[in-house]
Parts: sequence; structure tokens; C-alpha cells
Amino acid sequence: MNISDTITNEFKKYTLNKNENKLNELIKDLSEPFQFISIGLAKIDYLEKERLGLKTIINNPILFDASCSGIQHISALTLDTNLAKYTNVISYDGSPKTQLPEDFYTFSLNIIRKKLTNSKNELLRNISLNREIIKRSVMTIPYNISMTGIGEQIEEHFSKTWELKQYVYTVPETATINGQKCYLYSKDFGELTKVIYEVLTKDIPSLKNLTNYFKEIITVLNTLNLPVTWTTPAGVKIKYQQIKFDSFVTKNKIINISKPITISIPTNKINKVKMLRSFMPNFIHSLDASNVHLLLHKLIKNEQIPVYTVHDCFASTANNMSILEHNVKKAFIDIYFSEEGFLLKSHNRIISQIKEVHETITINGKEYIDMSSFNTPDILIPELPEAFKAKELNEFIKGLLNSKYFIG
Repeated sequence: MNISDTITNEFKKYTLNKNENKLNELIKDLSEPFQFISIGLAKIDYLEKERLGLKTIINNPILFDASCSGIQHISALTLDTNLAKYTNVISYDGSPKTQLPEDFYTFSLNIIRKKLTNSKNELLRNISLNREIIKRSVMTIPYNISMTGIGEQIEEHFSKTWELKQYVYTVPETATINGQKCYLYSKDFGELTKVIYEVLTKDIPSLKNLTNYFKEIITVLNTLNLPVTWTTPAGVKIKYQQIKFDSFVTKNKIINISKPITISIPTNKINKVKMLRSFMPNFIHSLDASNVHLLLHKLIKNEQIPVYTVHDCFASTANNMSILEHNVKKAFIDIYFSEEGFLLKSHNRIISQIKEVHETITINGKEYIDMSSFNTPDILIPELPEAFKAKELNEFIKGLLNSKYFIG
């Protein structure tokens, strides 16, 4: 008897005598217990109707999650076939029936483990971590998570105590090479966090290059006091700029017992630090939203199937999943693999907007913004890295259409 039959039998027992102890034991470790219960009840209904010679229709939705959607978008933006492979955007290996899913979290974990093995810190050489520990950090890298943020995420998997005026972190047995608990002082934990952060931001070239490119663009726009403007693939025009706020503490003069309150007042100054940190996550989120928008447009126009989405999760009934999967892929293709590629198109638009308000000059073959009237040095116009420019887009399209695990 397989696990499905075992759980079905426990569902039957539960519906007869409401004995939930065994059922709770079976589902307690499931990540989506309510979905599993829903399917279990549907299966019981199907088996009972089959026994009576009746037909039944199961309307339970099947949910497919994208394989690390933020990195998927980055792999397509940068045309990085390695990232695309490990996030299941593309596959050239056999037919979908024989494919096995790739896992970007494990891919990243192996790079981190290699770096820890070569660490000068003996304690770190014994730490292996695991997929669960680093998963959230990998997921949030496209959204400009800081080193401090990664430390906080890793902390959730360790216990922490205050000893001799510093924190001591207990690393569980499942995260060490020798299978025994080990202890890190604050300094050691800081080194561990730095290794993870540097692997995710510096040791994966396209991630690093894209982050640096965005920083160069935002720095130029901040210097010129211009907002970032772009049009999403769904046609939404976005004008984005973070401004500084001044805080004022005030108190109600009529009611003496009232507590002081803080009011934030917008200024006409740009918050340059926030602009640098927040642009990339907002840009990626706009692409995620566009994928859903284009998907629904295609389904309304061509297919009439039940569907709902939550961020990068796509749901429909079992008999419609192949239609949904195909249209999710087609929407992704429309974003990235038509004409010159979305990143190059966005770059050209931003540079055109700069040139609309500022004169440019060419020095030694490179284009600069002429700042002579401001008595400041001319500003070099950032170039899109050559590796990110359109190349063999048809190969990406073939690989994507062949990928079984782009979602799922």
C-alpha cells in the first residue's frame, strides 16, 4: 500500500469516527496540509462514486510554483544560460518526459559549501548548511537583501544565547559536516554571513554585473536629479523616485495628557541611498506582475479555463494544467525574447530620456553627459554589458518550450 492509499484510508476512518490522531500524524510535516486534505477528500468522493458506478468531477486546483522566479527573471534579463538552466527556464536535455528538475538553491549551496571548505576559520570548515537554511537568502538576492538581512535569515535556523558579553550561535547537527552541534561566536557568525552574501552577490557573474549596471544607471539619474522611468511589458508606464522625508515631533496642545507623535513630511530632495537599494526589487516585481498580466490576457483571448495566481504561483484544474503551463511560457517569451530583448530595450529608453534634457559629447569613443554649464565633471553614460545584449534568442525560446519544470 502506498502513502496515497494509506492517507485515503485514514481520511475514511476520520469521516466515520472522527478519530483525527492518526490523520494529524500523517499530515503534520506537510508544507501544504490543507491542500493535501482537500485532495484526500476529493479522492474519497471519487472512490465512493466509482463504487456506485457513478461519475464524478474533481474541481480541486493544482498549484504550480515558478522555480525561484526572481532569479528566473534575472537569467532572462541577462541571457545567462547557466542561471536559466539551474532555474529551469531552459532545458536542452532530452524530451520533457525524461527531464529531471534542476535546483538553483542546491546549485548555490554547493558554491557556498566549497567556499566554507576553503575557509581559514576552522569552525566554518565544519559547517555544511543545508538547502532549507539558505533558501530564503537565495530567493531575496534579486530584491537587494543586505548582508545584515541575510544574517537575520540564517539566525532563524540557529539558536542564540548571550554569554560573556557576546552572542553564541548553536549550529544544529543537520548543518555540520561531522554531524554534531557546533558553536559560533559573533565574529564567526559574521564571517559565515559574509561568505553566503559574497557567493550570492559576487561569485555568480551575471547577478553581480546586473547589480553593478543598475547601480551605475541609478547613480547617473540621481546626479541629474531625474526619476527612473520604464514601461513594463504589460504597457504600464512607471516613474520611480524615492524622496527624503523630514520627521517632526509634535503634541496636541489642547489635550495635555496626549503623547507626542512623529509626522513625516516629504522634501524636494532625492533619497539616493534608497534609490540604489530599492530600484532592482521594484523592477523585478514589475516583470513578475507583467508575466501574470500577459498570461491572463492570453487566456481571456484564446482559452477559457479556470485560473488564479498568487505572485509566482499558478493554479488551475488538473485537466487544464498543460494549457496554463504553455501560456505562462508564452507570456515569458513575449517579455524577454522578442525583438532586441527587454533589458536592451529598457536601457535604450532610459538613455534617450537622459538625452532629452541633457546634451552629450563624445570623448575617446565614449559618450558623456555634458556638464560644463554646471561647472562639474562630465558624466560617463553607462553602457549595457555586451553579454546582456540580444543573442541567439531562438535558442532560449526552444529551451524554454522544452523545459518541463519552468513552473511545477
